[in-house]
Amino acid sequence: MCWTKIIVLTFDIGVVTCIVIEFEFGTNLAVFSRYVGGIFGSAMVAERIFVFALESGF
Repeated sequence: MCWTKIIVLTFDIGVVTCIVIEFEFGTNLAVFSRYVGGIFGSAMVAERIFVFALESGF
């Protein structure tokens, strides 16, 4: 039961921070994102795939 709470908390923190980062790139760093979107976009997709695999492993 204790591990379930820890895993749920970790998952929730990951979801919330990911949503905040998405909005930050869209609003605060829009001009920057246009120039480095191809590089940054692929890195963010790779990070999402890694995080999904890590969280599903738990």
